[in-house]
Formats: sequence, C-alpha cells, structure tokens
Amino acid sequence: MKKLIKEIKRFAAIDLGSNNCRLVIVEIINSEIKILQNYSQILNLGKNLSFSNEFSDEIINKTLKVFKIISEKLDLYKVKKYRCIATEACRISINAKELIEKILKYTGIEVEIISSYEESRLCLKSCSNHKNLDYDFNMIFDIGGGSTEIIMTNVLSEHQNNNFDYISIPLGVVNYSEKVFLSSEEKIKIQLKNQLNLIKNKNEFRHKKINVIGSCGTITSLCAIHRKLSYYEKKKVDDFIMSISQLRKSCELVKKMNLDEKINHPCIGHHRYELLDCGIIILEEIINNWDIQKILVSDRGLREGIIQDFIN
Repeated sequence: MKKLIKEIKRFAAIDLGSNNCRLVIVEIINSEIKILQNYSQILNLGKNLSFSNEFSDEIINKTLKVFKIISEKLDLYKVKKYRCIATEACRISINAKELIEKILKYTGIEVEIISSYEESRLCLKSCSNHKNLDYDFNMIFDIGGGSTEIIMTNVLSEHQNNNFDYISIPLGVVNYSEKVFLSSEEKIKIQLKNQLNLIKNKNEFRHKKINVIGSCGTITSLCAIHRKLSYYEKKKVDDFIMSISQLRKSCELVKKMNLDEKINHPCIGHHRYELLDCGIIILEEIINNWDIQKILVSDRGLREGIIQDFIN
C-alpha cells in the first residue's frame, strides 16, 4: 500500500484596494486551506482622487509603512510565493507608478495593477465555491471603494470562471460623496442607472427573476445588522441567504439611524458609517434595477480568488 505524501505549500495574497489593504497568508495541504495570518489596514488610498487625481505624500508614506509590516509577516511565515494586486485607485492615479516603485524598493514586494476584467474574474472566482449554492445565481455585485463591479454569468463553478459578462463602474463607497460634491447627487444617480442598464439590456436575465451574490462590505454589514449580531462574525454572515425584503428592511433601518446610533452600532462603527451610507445608495440602485429574489452574502474578496487560482 502506497504511503500518502502530504504536499504543503505556503502562499500569500495581498489586495491593495481603494479603502483597505488586506493580506492573507495560507498553508495549503493537499488542496486544503489553513489560514495562518489575516491582516487588514485602512489606507483610504482612493480618498480625494476625484479632486487631485494623485496620491499625496502622506498617503504614499502611510502605504509604505503598511507594506513594511506585510513584508515582515511574509518573512516571519517564510512565504516565498505571493500575488499582490492593486485596483481602481492605482488604475486612475497619475503617480501610481511612483507608489509601486517605492513599495518594491523599500519592501521587495511587487505590486500588479490589474484590469477591471481581472478584478471581476477574481471576484467571480472567490464566489464560485460557496457551499450554499442550491439556487441558480446569475449575478454578482461588488461595491468597492473606488469602483463597483457587476458580473453576469450562466455558470457559477470554480472550474469555469471565464464565461461571464461584466461592467466596472468608477463609483464606490470612498469616491461617491466626492463625485456628488463635484456634480450633484441626481446626476450621479442617473449616470449610475445608465451604466447599470448597459449590462442589463444586453443580458438574457433582464426580464427574469434572478438570485444574486453580494460580495462587499456593504452587504456583509447589512447582513450582520439583519441578524442582530452583537459583534461582527464572519461565520454567521458568509454564505447566509437574505430575501430582498430582508435586505431592504436593513437598508431602511440604517437610514433611520442618527449619527450616534451608527457610530455605536457594533456592526457599523466610527470608521464605517459614511462608507455604509454611500454603499446603501449604490446598492439600492442595483436592486431596483433587477427583479431580485434572493441574495447570497459573501464575505470573501479578491484575495480568496487569488488563492483559488494558486490552488488550481
């Protein structure tokens, strides 16, 4: 009888987003994933880009400090293989190249600015191995800091992730209020609706009831509020299915809260209330545009998509 040999690999995925920078280090033993380290730091990389279109020296220095910490964690866990991606903020900033070069120089970490297509593909990949897939899910939305991705697919399988249509809308929870300031809320909402219609009108699901997956902080926060959690627990949020009426009720509950209630809420807090307010505005435009029945809540992100790529 042959003795089974364990194949052990360590890998890290880093996501430099428009709001947060996130790291996960995993150990993969025969395709089984064990999380060794999770690290997240709010950077607000996309803040004020609507006005200046470039990263300030303060933001660059703050980002370098975070990547120094990440570099130390990679060394601590002896990680040799990793993928580090950057999204919308680095796609639009005129001095993103300067930031990327400094990160490489001071920490040795190579950062890859990915396209909106690749961002959508990784989002789809991260959602394709949910356990709770008893329904047909034909749409995924991800309301990020600097952009919102809408992904339409006929096949939601971890082995078939290239058969999809998508749109990346340059509007997220970080830059929404900035764009409103530069224009008006009415104009921004009209632009958002027009862009949502671009993908809706060319898709076979435009006249059908659909089930969707929400993969973003807005939907996970609303799920936690719906479940009346005394603190945020990923295991009670990820893979949970909400009806559209439950989601709308949670939105209305947050909209009726005053500032103190939002700040003191265990699943919102001081750092998230403004982002959640903007996220709800974008979310409501999405759910008003389609005939949605159920929403599967996904507390996963691009890092999980990167890890699935590495395993496969």
